[in-house]
Amino acid sequence: MLDRIPYARLKRNGYRTTVLVMDGHSTDTTAEVAEEYGVLFIDQDDSGKGSAIRHGFREAVKLDADAVVMLDADGTYAPVEMARLLEGWTTTRSSSETD
Repeated sequence: MLDRIPYARLKRNGYRTTVLVMDGHSTDTTAEVAEEYGVLFIDQDDSGKGSAIRHGFREAVKLDADAVVMLDADGTYAPVEMARLLEGWTTTRSSSETD
């Protein structure tokens, strides 16, 4: 999943990308993969998707994120869509600020 995030395209478009990997006590190699990619690994106190989402958003607020894009490890959302989503959001945001 991490290797499919369009880092170069996001950077070209002026986005600072910080990846948070939320982990609810998994027994696989999630921590090792996160370390390999140099992303922020967060071992949450509680398990479950809802807890991961809440914790992830709190961490994003601490990082002063302008936007948050959520991906699931099972590939539910295609990482390549991140750039298009943010480009559309930026365009909409820019046009509403000039109104």
